[in-house]
Amino acid sequence: MIYGFMTLRDKDASETKFLTLTESVLDAIDGWRNFSIPEAITYGIGPANLRRYQIRQFGSHMCHYVEITLQAEIKKIVNYA
Repeated sequence: MIYGFMTLRDKDASETKFLTLTESVLDAIDGWRNFSIPEAITYGIGPANLRRYQIRQFGSHMCHYVEITLQAEIKKIVNYA
């Protein structure tokens, strides 16, 4: 799970900026598929998904908030030698 936060600012069109940044992160994750895991075979990774977008309050600050998920199917190779 990947979490993202940014302060909400209506006058700066922060929602558009935040969603554009979120989309860039999703594209970057999907473009980078070499998740090397020692002693494991990767069967499938991705795509990255936007699980949740909300406006949340942290202390006295209103923030944009996202959760990005990335599914991975792997098989661990055990070396008994």
